[in-house]
Amino acid sequence: MTTERDTIYGVVSLLLFFGPAAASYAYCVSFFFTSASLCNLFIIITGFLTGLGAPIATYMLRLLGSNPEHPWDKLVHAAITIEWIARFTPAFCLGKGLLYTIYIRAFEMRKHQTISVWSKDILLLEIIALFLQGFGYLILAIILDRLQGNQDLNVFLNKFKSFLACRVRIRYQACPTDDTPDDSDVIKEEERVLSGMASNDAVVLQQLRKVYDNEKVAVTDLSLGISSGEAFGLLGTNGE
Repeated sequence: MTTERDTIYGVVSLLLFFGPAAASYAYCVSFFFTSASLCNLFIIITGFLTGLGAPIATYMLRLLGSNPEHPWDKLVHAAITIEWIARFTPAFCLGKGLLYTIYIRAFEMRKHQTISVWSKDILLLEIIALFLQGFGYLILAIILDRLQGNQDLNVFLNKFKSFLACRVRIRYQACPTDDTPDDSDVIKEEERVLSGMASNDAVVLQQLRKVYDNEKVAVTDLSLGISSGEAFGLLGTNGE
């Protein structure tokens, strides 16, 4: 079997192309997670579903749909559609390639001829997909790495992560100034900066505002001046 159908060469090629594709794919997925353990769990679960469940499903659909006595073309078309969608994940290409190689004789019985593992029904399309993924996901990972500091991209990634987690985003806002009035020293410092009396200071902050990607307001219209040689530290309500 291994010599007649080139099984050894096909499986070795499948494994060789799977390594770079899986590494690049995992690196791209990591941009959508802030927790390494959660990212690892996501890759394991999706890899199990696409690498084992999807190949078995497509094989059963092909097996039932290509029954000579009762052919059902819709099942075969459904299997092909699932395969093309799932081919974007390296785990599916590996799982399908190995599964179809094991049951290659079933395909021979359907076609009434000896076929090789290099047939498009067995390994050819999966190896091509892994080859393209190895380069495609690598280029995508480089692009995402360079755009990691882009604020619009970070907002999009946060929304996408919230969508995947199926959770409602919590909006944070600063405490109302009516309930928590500023200290008198803070008011005096703000008036000094806004009036221009702090123009000779080494560092001048005027109406500084900081809002995180999750819309939590950290700093609200902060104004202060720091003289040369002065030691300064800024603490929030939680001492952060």
